[in-house]
Amino acid sequence: MQKEMRTSRSIALLGAPNSGKTTLFNAITGKHAQTGNWPGVTVDVKFSYAKSNPGLKIYDLPGVYSLHDSSSPEEKTAQEYLNSGNISGVICMVAADQPRIGLTLAMHVKQHGIPVSIALIRQKYLQKHNGAINVELLSELSGIPIVVLPQSSRLDAEEILTKSGLPESTLTFAGGNIDNCPMDVKIVNELLEKVFTTPATDKTTVFLDSMLLRTVPSILTFTALMMFVMFLAFGPPGAVLTRLTENLIFNFGEWLAQLLINNGASQWLVSLIQDGIIAGVGGVLVFVPQFFVLFLMMGLLEASGYMARAAFMLDPFMRKIGLSGKSVIPYILGFGCTVPALVATRALPRRDRFIVLATVPFASCGARLPVYAAFAAVFFPQGKWILIPALYVGGIVVAVLISSIYSKATKKKAYPFIMELPSYRFPATGELLGYAGRQAFTFIKKAGTIIFLASVVIWILVSFGPSGSVQSAGDSFLAAIGGFIAPLLAPLGFGGWRASTALITGLVAKEAVIGTLSILGGGHGITSALGSIFTARSALSFLIFVLLYIPCIAAMATLWGELEKKINMLYIVVGQLGLSYLLSLAVYAASGLFIK
Repeated sequence: MQKEMRTSRSIALLGAPNSGKTTLFNAITGKHAQTGNWPGVTVDVKFSYAKSNPGLKIYDLPGVYSLHDSSSPEEKTAQEYLNSGNISGVICMVAADQPRIGLTLAMHVKQHGIPVSIALIRQKYLQKHNGAINVELLSELSGIPIVVLPQSSRLDAEEILTKSGLPESTLTFAGGNIDNCPMDVKIVNELLEKVFTTPATDKTTVFLDSMLLRTVPSILTFTALMMFVMFLAFGPPGAVLTRLTENLIFNFGEWLAQLLINNGASQWLVSLIQDGIIAGVGGVLVFVPQFFVLFLMMGLLEASGYMARAAFMLDPFMRKIGLSGKSVIPYILGFGCTVPALVATRALPRRDRFIVLATVPFASCGARLPVYAAFAAVFFPQGKWILIPALYVGGIVVAVLISSIYSKATKKKAYPFIMELPSYRFPATGELLGYAGRQAFTFIKKAGTIIFLASVVIWILVSFGPSGSVQSAGDSFLAAIGGFIAPLLAPLGFGGWRASTALITGLVAKEAVIGTLSILGGGHGITSALGSIFTARSALSFLIFVLLYIPCIAAMATLWGELEKKINMLYIVVGQLGLSYLLSLAVYAASGLFIK
C-alpha cells in the first residue's frame, strides 16, 4: 500500500558495500553528515542537505546486496527508509565492470514505484580492460536515467543531481512499498546480455587468484594477514596508541580532580568523578585507537576485494557447522576484542548472525590474556605455553560445537555461498578513514552510556557498605554481593567472596579480575594473592569459568544494540553462565584425578 503524498524533497543513495556511496554523499553534501535511526533499527544512516540545494535532503543508506530478504540489519534498514514515505527518490550506485548487483537493486526499486536514477562508476576501468556497456541502450531498455560518474576528485554534485532527473520528480512523489518479493533476475540478465560486454580480468587479479584461490596458500595467507592485522591493532603499534590515550585520560582525570579540590568539592564527588566515571569510561575509551586501527585494516582488506575471496575459500568448512564463510571474520576479530567482533556480524545473514552473536564471546579476547598469564605463571609455570593456547583453542571448539548443535537442532542448513568476486583495487584513503572513524564512533556511542552507568554503580558498591563509607573493599557492598554468590561457586572450587568479587568486577573489564584479586589478596603482589585464594585445581576451574562466562559490559552493551530481538539477550546470558558453570564443574571434578 502506498504512503500518503509527501511534499518534502529527499534522495537516498543506495548500493552495495564499498560502491562509492559515501564518496558521492560527501560530494553532494559537503561532508556535513549526521546519523539517525528509525525506531527498531540498529544501523545508523547518514543524512545531510545538498550544498547546492539546501531544500534537498540526502540519505546515505547502508550498503546492501539485495532488498528482497532483509537477511541483515542493513537490508532491513534500507527497506525501512525506502518504505517510510520520507524517501522520494533513489540514486543507485552501479559498477560498470560488475553491474549485476547494482542494476538488480535499481530495478527492484523501480519495480516498486520509486523514482530511481543510476550513478555508473568505474567506466574507465571497464574500458581499460576491454569491456563495454551501452549506457544509452541500458537507460532506454530499463527506463532509468543514468549518470556516468568521473573520478571522485572531479565530481560535480550539481551536474550529477541535474542529470539524475530526481530533484524535480521528487516534488510530487508518493512513497513506495519495498517488500520481500525477489527481483526477477531474468529481467536483469536479459538487459545485461544486450548492453554489457564482460571485461578481461586484469593481470594482477589473475595472478593473485591463481594463488589465493588454492586451498593451502589461501589458508596460509589468511592466517598471516589476520596475525598482521592483530599485531598492528593489539600488538606494539596499537599498544603505543592506547598508552598515549591512557596517559591523556589519566592526566585529564588528575587535572579535573585537582580543579574540583581547589574549588572546594567534597571528597566523595572527586572520587566519584575520578575513580568512578573517568576511570570506568576512560578504561573503554583507551581502546578506541586500537579499534580504529583494526577497522582501518579490515576495511582495507574488504574494499580491496580480498575478504570476499577469504570468505569464499573458508565457506566449505563453515558450512559443516551450519554457517557461511563470512562468519569466520567475527571469530578472528574476537581474539582481539569482543566488541568489534560483535559489530562485524552486521555483514552476516540473519540466521548466521544470531548464532555468531551468541558464540563469538567464547573467542578469548585480549583482555583475558592477563588473567590466563597470571594464573598459568603461578600454578602451572612449566606448562603455561601449553595451557594458554589450549584455552584459546578450547573457546573456539566450544563456539563451533554450540553453532553446530544449534544449526542441527533448528534444522537450518547453510545455503550456497553465491557472490561476485571483485577485481583487486586499492580503495581511496578518505573512504578507509571514514569507515574506520564511523565504526569507532559507533562503539563509543553504544558502549559509552552503559559503561558510564556501570562505572557509577561499581564505584558506589565498592565505596560504601552497610555501615556507610568504607576504607576497605572487604567491608563494601561489593564484597557483600560477592559473599552472597560465593556459595553457588563453591562446587567449582573457588567459593570465597574474593574470587566471586573478582568475577563481578570482571564484568566491567576482564583485566580487572587480576587487579581485584591483587587488592583483595592483601596487596602484596599477584603471586601471593593468588596463592592465598586458589589451589591448582580451583585455579584451573576458575580459568575455564573466565574463558566462558559472559563478556565485559562494553561487549554486553554492544550485544544488546546488535540483537534484533532483545529477549535473545536473556537466552545468551543464561546459556553462557550455565555452560561456564557446568564445564568448570566438570574440569574441577576431573582435575582431582591428576592434580592435588
